[in-house]
Amino acid sequence: MRDMARYKVCFERSKKAIELRPAVGRETMSTTCRVAADTLAGEISGDGFTFRTDAAEEEGGEGLTPSPGVLVRGGMAACCAIDVVIYAAVHGISIGDVEVEVQADWDGRGMFGLADVSPGYTALRYIVTVESSAPEAEIMAMLDELDRNAHLLSVAREAVPVAREVRITAPAEA
Repeated sequence: MRDMARYKVCFERSKKAIELRPAVGRETMSTTCRVAADTLAGEISGDGFTFRTDAAEEEGGEGLTPSPGVLVRGGMAACCAIDVVIYAAVHGISIGDVEVEVQADWDGRGMFGLADVSPGYTALRYIVTVESSAPEAEIMAMLDELDRNAHLLSVAREAVPVAREVRITAPAEA
């Protein structure tokens, strides 16, 4: 069973801390993926967790673990679903299960330089399914607020500066 009161307390505590000391809410997060020379599978590390990713078979990978694209969409879906639960707790809206599906359109011609189109997603949609007996207007108002404040959705909506740093190292001696 969900601990809605705890979710609300955690949200309000974090909000108050950032309100009082905005620097508390600013940080740099880092995730790393290492791919060995003989594979397209990678090991992703971040926040004390390690998991694997692999290219699909049609791309030359083994397809044994989720592809990076699945992980990106999954991260967005998970973040949004978790935020729905938190926002429902904050607003006192009783909910049951939440499911978020993220759909992404893309045009592969961009990735291969075959046309002057973006190599990234050309459109994103997300479908939120919320189990609740609360009035639809309350749920929609809560979801509208979430739309404005969801940080992973904003990453997709807003252009952010991207910088590259390169480090070239000599191969380890055998």
